Amino acid sequence: MPRIHANGLDFHVNRFRTRGEGDRPIVVCVHGLAVVDNAASCFTFGFHLAKAAEVYSYDLRGHGRSDMPATGYRVTDHVDDLLALLDALDITQPIHLMGFSYGGAVATVAALRAPERMRSLTLLDGHVPVTGWEDSLFKSVRVFQVWEDEARALGLADDDIEQMVILRVRQEYSLPPRRAAAITKRVRRLFTSTTLRQDMAREAVYDKNDFSRIDCPVLGIYGDQSDLYWLTDRLPELIPDVTLHTIKGADHLGVFWRLEETRPIVCQALGLET
Repeated sequence: MPRIHANGLDFHVNRFRTRGEGDRPIVVCVHGLAVVDNAASCFTFGFHLAKAAEVYSYDLRGHGRSDMPATGYRVTDHVDDLLALLDALDITQPIHLMGFSYGGAVATVAALRAPERMRSLTLLDGHVPVTGWEDSLFKSVRVFQVWEDEARALGLADDDIEQMVILRVRQEYSLPPRRAAAITKRVRRLFTSTTLRQDMAREAVYDKNDFSRIDCPVLGIYGDQSDLYWLTDRLPELIPDVTLHTIKGADHLGVFWRLEETRPIVCQALGLET
């Protein structure tokens, strides 16, 4: 099912399941912002969880092979997309929703908006839209602009600037050259041809009263070297049923690379034997 139409857009969606037929729990993965797409969640968790669940992973609007509209990049827009996708896929049973990085904010607000559709919520070093999250969010997006500014300061031509940024993307995300080039071109288009940055500047924040509407178990896994680690102090104050795990020595990206530690935690929390 490569393309699904929902909320007025076409989304690239992957569905995974292995080991026979029959009813299974449903896991939906929401990836991070800008540089990544649903391939990240597929390779880290999607394929693995498909041994015991039916797993859906999709490209957010403006990412991967989904449509890139000119406007509509607030968290609430992405939540509208997610809930519309569930309807388009005829998913009516409560789901295990997993949010990776920025996808954590999307998943959290989805759980606020439609608690009856959630069986559990998992945050993999996930953003959560509470007071103070704006700084962490902008920092994660600014890095791409910083790379461009560094290259421009050297007096390089536009083509050389692009090549230098591609090299930084390759190094930071351990990507092959062609994929790094494709991602760099898409991210530059996303930043220059859409309202992404303006929408990020007017994001909403939520408080304890909002989070009290989440009535499913919540799992948070954060690296103690991550810029988002401060959330481990805030989440217990906000969410009634939250369990937190720390990946020692891991920064933001390191949480997704330490799969030998994170996968067992997720599988146990979701009750999945893989």
